Amino acid sequence: MSTAEVEVRTYGNFSDTRRRGVAGLSRGATIGLLLGVLVLVAVLLVLGLPAALVWVGVMALAAVPTRVSRRDGRSGYQRAVARMGFRRAQRASQTVYLAGPGGHTPDGKCRLPGLLATSELTVERDPLGAEFAMLTLPKSRHHTVVIDAPATGLHLVDQPVIDQHVAGFGHWLATLAEYPELVGASIVVESAPDPGVRLRRMVNGNIEDGAPVFARNVMKDLAEEYAAAAPQITTRVTLTFSGAAAPGRDARDRDEMAAHIGLILPALVGTLRLSGCPGAQPLSAQDLVDSIRVSYDPSVAQEVELARAGDGTGLTWDAVGPTLHREGDDTYQHDRAWSRVWQMQEPPKGIIQADQMTRLLEPHKAIDRKRVTLLYRPVDPVLAAEQVEEALNDARFGQKVQRRPTARGAAAIRAAERTAEEEARGAALIRFGMIVTATVTDQSRLAAVNNTIERLGTAAKLRLRPALGSQATSFAAGLPLGLVLPEHMAINTKWQDQL
Repeated sequence: MSTAEVEVRTYGNFSDTRRRGVAGLSRGATIGLLLGVLVLVAVLLVLGLPAALVWVGVMALAAVPTRVSRRDGRSGYQRAVARMGFRRAQRASQTVYLAGPGGHTPDGKCRLPGLLATSELTVERDPLGAEFAMLTLPKSRHHTVVIDAPATGLHLVDQPVIDQHVAGFGHWLATLAEYPELVGASIVVESAPDPGVRLRRMVNGNIEDGAPVFARNVMKDLAEEYAAAAPQITTRVTLTFSGAAAPGRDARDRDEMAAHIGLILPALVGTLRLSGCPGAQPLSAQDLVDSIRVSYDPSVAQEVELARAGDGTGLTWDAVGPTLHREGDDTYQHDRAWSRVWQMQEPPKGIIQADQMTRLLEPHKAIDRKRVTLLYRPVDPVLAAEQVEEALNDARFGQKVQRRPTARGAAAIRAAERTAEEEARGAALIRFGMIVTATVTDQSRLAAVNNTIERLGTAAKLRLRPALGSQATSFAAGLPLGLVLPEHMAINTKWQDQL
């Protein structure tokens, strides 16, 4: 008997979108250096050599913090700005939020804190009459729909089927760039202990009245044992659309965006089902409300499941937020739970396989709730060609300015050439990031959680860094609510990669 060898596919060619200047500096630092040289010439001509030497010393001191640290991938200026922003928020008492009848909210509601405070949840219908929930942020004119996409996983799945699922997901990501109003998407995989309510309800509902007593007892015992150890894994997909005015289209209000999203949502859900999510369907408003309530207070998970098994929780969108929210520099307390959030500093280097992130996505006994969020921002096809050509020119320029060509520079050129070639063949250009959230119900366990996440990130070939000074915002961005952080920053997204 002969066995056929199955070729394992690999993936890679991830590239950094930040524009580089001279000597590895950012584009903004390079412009600052050139301006400093011009000032140096003027000082030398007007004030003489001593003043010019003083100016050179000032430039040298100003250039030291521009060095990007391998520890967190940020320059000294970026760390200083983040630290000052967090300290300013602390002095203004913006890092503590109290809601409810005894809190700071005028109407006594428990709304979501931060950027999601003004969010509104409505129930809409597509042309076929199917309902879907739509979350609206009035200030940014963003409208998000959430899709429940339970994945089949990799267990007992042949390699050709895995390849088909990966290809289907790649095609789905490519189609996102065809919708100019779509500004972001995310995949949220959350693992948590299953309260066991659903398993017990299913077992009890399938026991016949005339079944033997021994069989009935065995089934009930199995339900109790498995309920205590079985994890609950959910996969949610979010799509965020912008109703703001843009070149070629006028601004749209919520009703217009609901009608537009209702037209294109069935096609997007149908394509997603080919990516290993055959049961993908829009998440209902009540399911979204209940899940967000548990995310902010995991201690009520069992009560929520018991209520859902009966007449429902009756929760509304203005009651899903925490009653207590206290943000620290590297921790975030929300009600009776503590979380720590990490952001992806660098994508995997080299090649990876389809199961590279399995250990990071799987439940872990040291973490009560773990959420891994992949963030995507499709690039307009018209701009994609320009960006890949600019990246190729930057790679070539960086190799030329080196005294001796380096292997790293040559690899960067080859990667840029492959990207340009694939884009010319019709591939989409998509920016991506990652947020990892670990939640525990005992603050003393945070130290162990920190070591666990760092180890899991290393196994996935990822460089993760704590979201210092922005724990609450990163926590919200990791939820399946479609929050696109670059669209809420003070610096325009076109200039963010230049700094």
